Amino acid sequence: MLPRKLTGVTGVTAEYELPMGADLASAKVSVGEPVADKIATEAADPSNAYVLHTSIQETFSHQEAFGGEEHLFTFTGGLGFHQVTNVAVVKGDLVSLGKENFFSPVLRVEYVHQGGRLYGLGLQYYSSIMYATCWVEFIKNFLFLDLKYYSPVFRHERPWEQTYFFMVSPRLQIVY
Repeated sequence: MLPRKLTGVTGVTAEYELPMGADLASAKVSVGEPVADKIATEAADPSNAYVLHTSIQETFSHQEAFGGEEHLFTFTGGLGFHQVTNVAVVKGDLVSLGKENFFSPVLRVEYVHQGGRLYGLGLQYYSSIMYATCWVEFIKNFLFLDLKYYSPVFRHERPWEQTYFFMVSPRLQIVY
């Protein structure tokens, strides 16, 4: 297992979605502060840790169905901003070592097959990171299997990023 390079914060998150027919405008904001005790116990290196301080995304999505309603595509575009803060725990106190701001387009396409077996695929580009997902339904409206992969592209990973990340996980979902 790879050590954690990015540690969480304590803060607030807000989301707003505005449906417009087959389109959706959305805004997501997350702001938080690192906590010394959390950094000291969870960071791979408490003397040189990284946290995601702020994240803002404004996106616009459009859905398009093909083949009746069997093939559903969602196209998303927008802008994103995030701030990563470098911190250290020194004698129990939190010290800021600097911060970096990033602005990037958000580009995502998702496909859902709604025929006999439900499954989906997705591909997203944000901040020079490609994020791919796929999932399949095994028990109708209940058990799914998710696969996720992420990797920086066109550049080397930053100090808080892994070279790549791959995850397989079951998902229980109750649809009523």
